[in-house]
Amino acid sequence: MIAKQEIWVFGDGACKGNPGPGGWGVVIASADLVVELGGGSSVTTNNEMELTALAKALAFVGAEGQKSGAAELLIFFDSKYVLEGAKFWRFAWAKNNWKSSQNQDLKNLELWKEIDAKLRSLPESLKLNWRHVEGHSDISGNERADEIASSFAEGISVELFRGRLQDYPVNLTGGIERARPLTRSRQKTKMKSEGSSYYLSFVGGELHRDSSWKACEARVKGVRGAKYKKVSSKSEEEEMLRKWGL
Repeated sequence: MIAKQEIWVFGDGACKGNPGPGGWGVVIASADLVVELGGGSSVTTNNEMELTALAKALAFVGAEGQKSGAAELLIFFDSKYVLEGAKFWRFAWAKNNWKSSQNQDLKNLELWKEIDAKLRSLPESLKLNWRHVEGHSDISGNERADEIASSFAEGISVELFRGRLQDYPVNLTGGIERARPLTRSRQKTKMKSEGSSYYLSFVGGELHRDSSWKACEARVKGVRGAKYKKVSSKSEEEEMLRKWGL
């Protein structure tokens, strides 16, 4: 159940080809109102659409959310690139003149700047609660955002809802217990044990974890300024991220 002073945001992006035609979708809900937003682009990437979804949601919350007197904004995305960048990495990027820790240009720079500006403009009293959801895990709000994004990516007409929560056909609490609070640099790949080694890399402003050197090498080879390191525990990873300024 959505509490009276909460706003829930579900967002997703889709791309057919990456790059290729893409779309983004957002579901914004309070105890009284649900608003769906969506759009598309003929040539884009999945990350660009994910970021656009967040930027559009923040723009709406910034313009309309303050009127509701909300105390907490819960943001549900399946993209850790978006979540970790918005919650953690953007501060270091901004301090470094919007360059990566290797002084490389960031991908999707203008969208990151827009997101940063919108987050900074939100009321200090508004608590941000970042939640990670696994894609296609039957979390109703995320599934609807994905449906909107995919429809725009495929050029399919979709009717966007705006109205009372009680009239909304999607049960937004469905599967919500599976959404997890975002913690910094959680491993994307499940390792066999704490001592299992894996490869950490930071390329073009994006953090990656690979279970094999072959996969990591393919990502970093020939890329100027790429950082990479073999680590065998979460504590080693955290120390390396600290050294990289992340």
